[in-house]
Amino acid sequence: MTEKEKTRKGFGLLIVLLRHAAEPGPEEVLRVFGRAIKQEQEFLERVAAETDNDDYLEAVDESASLQIEALLGASFLACQVSINAVRARCGRLHDYHKHRTGSPLLAGHKGRKDDLLQRGPGCACAMGCTAIEAIDACANYFKYHEEWTVDRQHDPPVWIPSGLQQQETIGAMQALGARPDSLLWNLRCAFQAVLGHDHFTNTEELAKLVYVWARCLIGDYKAELAKL
Repeated sequence: MTEKEKTRKGFGLLIVLLRHAAEPGPEEVLRVFGRAIKQEQEFLERVAAETDNDDYLEAVDESASLQIEALLGASFLACQVSINAVRARCGRLHDYHKHRTGSPLLAGHKGRKDDLLQRGPGCACAMGCTAIEAIDACANYFKYHEEWTVDRQHDPPVWIPSGLQQQETIGAMQALGARPDSLLWNLRCAFQAVLGHDHFTNTEELAKLVYVWARCLIGDYKAELAKL
């Protein structure tokens, strides 16, 4: 086997591994979360129809909102797990290319996080990011926002970032419509910005965006393989 044939074979195997990381994705898990969100919505609707007690209705609304935000956060987090798996496999392709050719440059980029997340479908909002960048930011918000410092002397309150990564996540979430004084609605607002609608039970649509992104990357790498 020639060196060129070895390179093509190794590259092809890594593309297969990348495809395995992209499939089947978190779509089935997100459907479960979507059904749970629907149950919360239906319970709130029943309570609103059956009670005249505003205090009770407010308490139920707050509880349902917290549950829906948590379920959406878990949905974004499940997508981020798939995104990170794909990123890791892409990184192996670039490492292999560097090992064989001396350069990590492949498909027009070096496989860094920013390079990869900027590929694929756009975001429905006007912030100029991709859907994958927005999903990644939402997952990070869900994991870390309780740790963020809030300046409540400011009107309205604002988050104060403590580092570059936190600053990037806060900037992205603010562009998606999130605010420190809107914790019961921030992920629903971001969901609308990403998908362009407020059907929060359709969480599997997030997984489909991740799948489209992964297939876009696979297509790029297959095109590179054809050139070897």
